[in-house]
Amino acid sequence: MSKIYNHLSNLNNSNKPSYSTTSIQSHGVLLVLKEPQLTIQQVSGNTWNFLGLHPQFLLNKRLKDIINVKQFKTIKNGLKGDLEYLNPLDLSIQCRNKTLWLNGIIHRSNQLIILELEPKDIDKTYNYFGFYHLIKNPIAQMQKARTIDEICQVIVREIREITGFDRVAIYRLEADGSGGIIAEEKAENLTSFLGWHYAASDISESAKQLSLNNLLRFIPDLNYEPISLIPEINPVTQQPLDMSFSILRSVSPFYIEYLKNMGVAATMTVSLLGGQKLWGTIACYHQTPKYISYQIRTVCEFLGRAMALELGAKEDRQYLDYQLKLKSIQSTFIEAISQADNLLDVLVVDSNRLLELVGAEGAIVYLDEQLIYLGKTPNSQEIQDLIGWIGSQIEQDIFYTDSLAKLYPAAEVFKEVGSGLLVLSISKIHKYCILWFRPEILEIVKLSDDIKDSITVKTEDECKGLTPHQSFARWKETVRLTSLPWQECEIESALELRSAIVGILLRKAEELMEIKAQLEVRVTERTAELMEANNQLQYELLQRQKAEVALRQQVERERLMATISQQIRKSLNLKEILHTSVNEVQALLQADRVLVYRIWDNGSGSAIAEATAPGWLRILDIVFPEETFPEECRWRYLQGGIYALTDRDNGEVLPCLVEFLEQIQVRAKLVVPIVQQDILWGLLIAHQCSQSREWQFWEITLLQQLANQMAIAIQQSEIYQQLQEELRERKQAETALRESEMKFRSLSDCSHIGIFLVDSEGRFTYTNPRCQAICGCTFTEALGRGWEHFIHPEERQELLSRWRNAVSNNGGFVSEARYIHLESKLHFCRVQTSPLVTPEGELMGHVGTIEDITESRAIAQMKNEFISIVSHELRTPLTAIHGSLGLLANGVYDRKPQRGKQMLQIAATQTERLVRLVNDILDLGRLESGRVTLIKQSYDAAALMLQAADGMGGNAEQNNINLSVNPLNILVWADPDAIVQTLTNLISNAIKFSAPGSTIWLTAELIQNNISQETEKLTDEREIVLFSVKDRGRGIPPDKLETIFGQFQQVDASDSRQKGGTGLGLAICRSIIQQHSGKIWVESVLGEGSTFYFTLPLPPDR
Repeated sequence: MSKIYNHLSNLNNSNKPSYSTTSIQSHGVLLVLKEPQLTIQQVSGNTWNFLGLHPQFLLNKRLKDIINVKQFKTIKNGLKGDLEYLNPLDLSIQCRNKTLWLNGIIHRSNQLIILELEPKDIDKTYNYFGFYHLIKNPIAQMQKARTIDEICQVIVREIREITGFDRVAIYRLEADGSGGIIAEEKAENLTSFLGWHYAASDISESAKQLSLNNLLRFIPDLNYEPISLIPEINPVTQQPLDMSFSILRSVSPFYIEYLKNMGVAATMTVSLLGGQKLWGTIACYHQTPKYISYQIRTVCEFLGRAMALELGAKEDRQYLDYQLKLKSIQSTFIEAISQADNLLDVLVVDSNRLLELVGAEGAIVYLDEQLIYLGKTPNSQEIQDLIGWIGSQIEQDIFYTDSLAKLYPAAEVFKEVGSGLLVLSISKIHKYCILWFRPEILEIVKLSDDIKDSITVKTEDECKGLTPHQSFARWKETVRLTSLPWQECEIESALELRSAIVGILLRKAEELMEIKAQLEVRVTERTAELMEANNQLQYELLQRQKAEVALRQQVERERLMATISQQIRKSLNLKEILHTSVNEVQALLQADRVLVYRIWDNGSGSAIAEATAPGWLRILDIVFPEETFPEECRWRYLQGGIYALTDRDNGEVLPCLVEFLEQIQVRAKLVVPIVQQDILWGLLIAHQCSQSREWQFWEITLLQQLANQMAIAIQQSEIYQQLQEELRERKQAETALRESEMKFRSLSDCSHIGIFLVDSEGRFTYTNPRCQAICGCTFTEALGRGWEHFIHPEERQELLSRWRNAVSNNGGFVSEARYIHLESKLHFCRVQTSPLVTPEGELMGHVGTIEDITESRAIAQMKNEFISIVSHELRTPLTAIHGSLGLLANGVYDRKPQRGKQMLQIAATQTERLVRLVNDILDLGRLESGRVTLIKQSYDAAALMLQAADGMGGNAEQNNINLSVNPLNILVWADPDAIVQTLTNLISNAIKFSAPGSTIWLTAELIQNNISQETEKLTDEREIVLFSVKDRGRGIPPDKLETIFGQFQQVDASDSRQKGGTGLGLAICRSIIQQHSGKIWVESVLGEGSTFYFTLPLPPDR
């Protein structure tokens, strides 16, 4: 990885002696000339390679001997003036029969002239316009730049574009001699070194002087072989040649090693001057050797000079802008302080403004032992210790340092926030001061990890000279515990702030003194005035106290009125309102008794709320007759009249009323009506029991207002009670409705008939589970669909038309239709709907039922088919019997007794068949209806097989059939008679359809219950007994293997006539085996015979 390099730090290593040389780089030739003839005194040892002339040949030759006269005159004339304007010289030398074009650079060194020659590429010539073209854009970009950083970025970008170097960087030299990279332009694959720093000790003053003298230094190939001068000692000065201004001067080995450690193979530097000082350097680096023509180097040097001019202007402008910014902050502070009463509020109201005043990152405002922290500062204890040190060590008004720890070692612990300190003392008496803090430089300059990782390729032992890592480490050591320095304008800003604060404080102090003197005069004058006014105030105070007493009474009355009114409006509890009211009034009026008297519809009344002072009779809830308040009194009260009795003994009332008042201990009373909706609801009464009383106007007004409020409360209470009653009735109705709905839903959910509701358009609004099962949908899927949605498309339009016709007549609708289940199953359903109407007769929708009649239809069809088959089967033997007996009855065979006997035999045979058919039908009916109870028991399978074989032995012998039995001695759980009947039926069928001379096998075996699903799979894995009846008969077609177990099913319809069967035997066998939890099936190959199987379970206790 490439290594960061600082050009200035390598001009001279401070740990090495100043480097001098008597050799040059190999990309050019050096000639040392002596005036006035310009005789060659010294030459570089590579003249043969460049010029085709040996060094010894050139020594002591005159310059005009190797260049043409015109060129020589140009040089000769130029020596009279400033040599800077001669460069570069356009020279040509004849070499080996060809012209060699060279760039000549000439300068003086003591009494000698040094001429350096470099090859010139004649294909690339630069005239004035070419030079202008190269510098036009960079100059324009620099002029547009607003800051130094922007100028630096423009220069590194433009120089890299002009020269093609891998990396171009600008190093800035600080005032203390250290420096760092502030701008960079590089190839994408290189690591950025922006922000790198080096120590001031890494560059000596002599190296800086060389950079001031030689603005441009070029090394095209670090791996060059140094070319020595011949002779090494100059014959004129008798000393080594001073090559300080030589552009070909050889390079210090320390510098070469440093650059190689960085991975650099070529470099060029341009010094940037600020006035007479070195401001910085433009450094160009390349990873491979790279030659830059003198003309391009000149362009870069020119851009460096132009940049230096712009830098000076921009720095001055930036400094001026910064000063103006500080002045603006000062003005704001001064204006705010002059108008404020509290200095602290002004200083801390905007903490950023106080920090910006001196470019600090933290501050402490210390006023009368009070500390205000702004920004980044040390902690409280550290500040207290620091203030103690400041008070004991610093006397001046302002103190500043950029390395506090050097003066106050304890500051090292808070170097991250307080390496720099500026103290502004405002008042030592009042301990007013401001402390500003700046962090350590290392807290500001943080080197990125990729630069740190790319510092060193070789170890320190391998690198003999200075390495970038060592340089950066020395720089860090020099800036340790140091902050950025406080600028002069910042110091001035702080001092001006102090002057403004002190001046304003002094002015305010003077104003206070003047105000104090004025106040003293005024106090004297006012004392006399006050004495005179005191008597008047005493009088006014007495009057005011009286007014305040009256006012307090009025306020108390209003408060009471507001409290009672608020209580009346807030509460709906009438009893609570009335109780509160009489207690508050009794307390306010200091009456012995206050009550609310309720007048009932019959004229009687009672006190329903009462507040009574201790020791007086309570009359609450006592009912008084109508005579207590006669009708004429009630009429007067209804008109809004009041009654105020001051004393019952003054003759104002009738003797009878006096007696009544004495009974209830009333001496004086005040009665105010309570009228509610033009009805005299009651009375608000105040009693004075102990003595007579003059009722005041405000007391009467107060009771009238309260009576009006009570009327409102009564109305609210009555409305509330009505609402409560309505709510109670509504809740009861809702409860009844919920119960009704629950009953309906319970009935609906349990119903075997589908129930649904549709709106007036026929769309589902409710379906019960049975309806959903019939239609094959969920409740949600059915919502919004029409009830006709599930009807078979062939019937939908006709059925919908009929339904709409019924709806238009507000009638019901009943129909049967085919429904298509969502799983594509077809059902026959009966649908019935009835309209739902509001009490006003408006149609709300329809309620309907849907019943799946598929099974009942199938049963009805099967019944019809069964009746048809039975009638046919019965009619056949009856016809034969009827015909035979008819012939005999008519005497047809009277003379043919043998034929008559045959007719009687036919009738008897058909009668037996008829009996068997009827018996089989009855047996099958009883089995399938469950009316026959099978008595199961443990029975020997061998006994069942032998019993059936014995019963069918005669039949087999008559038909010349061999019956082979292989009995199995094992107990089965079965009804013996039913199983013997089953075996007999199977053996009988085998005999009927077997050829004479064939064999029928009857076997049984114990197997595991693992019969596959395809052949009537059983439900568990217990052992079972498998019976089989096998014959070699004609066999059964594959399509008949399942149907032959149905009623009246035979392989051939002629079998009924030829074999004498009824077609019910196998159906009876299947019913018997199924009731034994067994399975029965047949396996057959047409033409080869059949095998009938059935299974029986073992006893449960086995």
